[in-house]
Amino acid sequence: MKKLILLFFTLCALQVSAQKFHFAPRIGMNIANVTNSDSDSRIGLNIGFAGEMVLTPKFSLESGLYYSMQGAKEDNIKLNIDYINLPILAKVYAYEGLNFFAGPQLSFKTSAKGKTGAVTVDMPSGLIKGFDTGLQIGAGYQFDMGLQLSASYTYGLIGVMDLDKAKNITGGYVGDDENGNNSVFRINFGWRF
Repeated sequence: MKKLILLFFTLCALQVSAQKFHFAPRIGMNIANVTNSDSDSRIGLNIGFAGEMVLTPKFSLESGLYYSMQGAKEDNIKLNIDYINLPILAKVYAYEGLNFFAGPQLSFKTSAKGKTGAVTVDMPSGLIKGFDTGLQIGAGYQFDMGLQLSASYTYGLIGVMDLDKAKNITGGYVGDDENGNNSVFRINFGWRF
């Protein structure tokens, strides 16, 4: 994880003089769920920063680091899985500040807790996988004054649970088709410097 953060900052520092680089702190809301379940969405916070390297007036590359509250809830049980997300996005400016972006996202689990009523417990070690990778797609608008608005969707490509670990804990109760993937709709506000 430390190597990825160092790589991000190194890439940000290696600007070519003909290119522009912008830094943007961002905050927003997640509407997260786990696919292949009957659960409801977990509403959570995402907060972090992005770095955008403008390659041409219409095309740029963007990456960032975000703390992201994800998971799901069903009846009185909540699954709170928090991640550090590292998206690597290609961004196209279609008209003035209107932009579209897409690319892969790496996610590193920071915590996984189950909650029922007032009782919160850490999920058993290894039950929730420590890493996810996904695909992100979205659209945004960059105002001349610096304000940014964006909406995106990320679909995780790796199942959330370690099914072998889940079978050991439940005595084989979990089926092979019961693993779900992260599914996150995100709305963000930011300010570009």
